[in-house]
Amino acid sequence: MNSSLYALIVEDLDFWQDALSEALAEAGYQVYVAASRAEALEALARNKFQLAVIDPVLDDTNRRNRDGLHVLQHILDEELDMCVVLVT
Repeated sequence: MNSSLYALIVEDLDFWQDALSEALAEAGYQVYVAASRAEALEALARNKFQLAVIDPVLDDTNRRNRDGLHVLQHILDEELDMCVVLVT
């Protein structure tokens, strides 16, 4: 990533991935999209983000799935210095 502002979008739905990516890119962010908990954790291990936009429920067919909240918990546990926005 070459830009100075980095954003991680953790969202499984294509429509929201595209909409959020476009909005954040227009705001000057270099955007990485993760569609799953595993992809998000890998991205967090490899990059320093200033912003994470997280869908707490990453599987709309299973409303009990809380993988997005696990990503948030990882950010808190690792004390990563970033802003987090939860979107549902």
